[in-house]
Amino acid sequence: LCTDETCQKQIEKDVPRTRPTDLNQNQREALGRVLRAFALLRPQVGYCQGLNFVAAVELLVGFTEKQALGGLCGLTDAFCSGYYEESMSGLLRDIAVLDALLLHLLPKIARFAEVDLPLIWIATEPLLTLFSRELK
Repeated sequence: LCTDETCQKQIEKDVPRTRPTDLNQNQREALGRVLRAFALLRPQVGYCQGLNFVAAVELLVGFTEKQALGGLCGLTDAFCSGYYEESMSGLLRDIAVLDALLLHLLPKIARFAEVDLPLIWIATEPLLTLFSRELK
């Protein structure tokens, strides 16, 4: 959870770092507006790193700001319950499920745990960004 000032400062830091070679200046400004509007609409979340990459992809594929905001709200409401809250309980739940599935279905891959590489270190960014950093 963040205050308006805290959210604003973090958004200002993150927007220029979000897909710097892909977004033009107008899209960057739109991204900031979408993220600030999301923080106002979802005060229990505010702003969380990762949301910027999801919204950026929506803008890059041609969504208007209104559509990008609606898409961001819809995606986070439908698929990311608890991901962007302070406790990150939904994210931790999904990583635990992924860990159990790996152990059960792909035990050879799950062996990375034997070298003290927790799945949370690998899975957090792709899940928080909904794999949007990987989209070209």
